[in-house]
Amino acid sequence: MPKNIAQRMTRQMKSFIWENKRPLMNWMDVTQPKENRGLGLPDIEARLEAIQVMWLKKYLALSQTSFSHISINSSSILTVSMATESP
Repeated sequence: MPKNIAQRMTRQMKSFIWENKRPLMNWMDVTQPKENRGLGLPDIEARLEAIQVMWLKKYLALSQTSFSHISINSSSILTVSMATESP
């Protein structure tokens, strides 16, 4: 999922919770579990990042190739550069 979609989803959740009024608490606190005095709402952007890490872990576990560089850019696109073998 592109990062801008996750941001729009978060913005819609905030708008719904606060009814387009000034927030009564920090969004980080809202996404905390109820046991930690939060509202237990999901942090969409954190979940998106966790899913990408799980995909990367599965991909690396299945591959026998070594990698020189792995990154996720600002658009949440995973980039993997393969290491070149020297003769």
